[in-house]
Amino acid sequence: MDARRRRAVEHNGQRVVGRQRLRQGDRLCFGNTQLLFRDPGPPESEATRREAASTAMALTPTQHKVLVALCRPLNDASSTLPATNRQIAEEVFLSVDAVKAQLRVLFERFGLAELPQNEKRARLAQAALAAAAVTPHDF
Repeated sequence: MDARRRRAVEHNGQRVVGRQRLRQGDRLCFGNTQLLFRDPGPPESEATRREAASTAMALTPTQHKVLVALCRPLNDASSTLPATNRQIAEEVFLSVDAVKAQLRVLFERFGLAELPQNEKRARLAQAALAAAAVTPHDF
């Protein structure tokens, strides 16, 4: 690996060129070190944030559980990939087919249905964190 590639900085999987504004849930990679950006925003209670998130996008309890399970590995600094369908199914006690059905609905709700299949899960996790549909309190 050449020295330039080792020093490359990535923002949400894309090499950084110039300045970029960070948003809630953005992923930064500095070589092997990965960071998840969390904007503390103005001081407000967790309850207020939850209320705003639920007002902006009402999710069923099952959809919320699926999103939490999807995002859980991202909360752990050792992983950059969201949970697999099987991992989600085991955590929320659903069949893999039921998880897939829930994810299809969530892709639609978050406007990600038209993305290539290999991008949907990661983008859904980013969108859920950015929209505060999943918060640190959920983990």
